[in-house]
Amino acid sequence: MTQTEETFIRAQFEKYKDTVKVFPKDFMPGDDCEEVVLGDMRLRLGSEFFGVHQVLSSKGDVVIEAPSEEYAKYYIYASIPETAKFIIPKKLKEVERVVRAYEQYYVTMLSKIVTDYNKKFDTSLHAQQVAINILQRLKMVRL
Repeated sequence: MTQTEETFIRAQFEKYKDTVKVFPKDFMPGDDCEEVVLGDMRLRLGSEFFGVHQVLSSKGDVVIEAPSEEYAKYYIYASIPETAKFIIPKKLKEVERVVRAYEQYYVTMLSKIVTDYNKKFDTSLHAQQVAINILQRLKMVRL
């Protein structure tokens, strides 16, 4: 990564840091939710077995066995800011809708940053990776 790319990354981070949507609070549909208390742990996707998806702690312990991949992703995305607790819709369909909305937002943000990169640089060779780097700094990931 060049010094110019590092400058671009810092500028893009500054551009979005105060306006980027935060998962899950900025994607929630309403009040029919429950609170989940995890403590400060990062989560990752584990194995899928007969439609049940494991969510694992960084130590490899099973935190939850989720009824769908989107439900598992919800837990993982919610743990990225490393908050001790978060809210989750009570209805599985709402969980899945929230995850899809977040993932669409991620793609939109990625596209905006890649477009800005392509306007600034002659080559788009690193555009995708630079954009992902910026999104990670903004505490956004996509599984």
